[in-house]
Amino acid sequence: MPLATMTSKGQVTIPKAVREQLHLEPHDTLIVLAEGDRAMLRPVRGTILGLKGVLHRKGMKPINFRKLRARFEEGMATEAVRRGRLAPPTP
Repeated sequence: MPLATMTSKGQVTIPKAVREQLHLEPHDTLIVLAEGDRAMLRPVRGTILGLKGVLHRKGMKPINFRKLRARFEEGMATEAVRRGRLAPPTP
């Protein structure tokens, strides 16, 4: 089982064997899930940001994908808390 060490900045290098198994490339985006005392990384494939500009029509107001993504992530986090898969944020 490959091991990884976290730096003082919270960074972890994913072992080469795992990167190859998951077909990860530099700058790939990963979802980080915490369940109990475990952390799981899942690659994000085909994000909505890859569709930027595809649906634009003349006269349409541009979509702010950063805001859209933030709302989506908030919804996913809320759903994870609701299902008991993520601890609620502490104030």
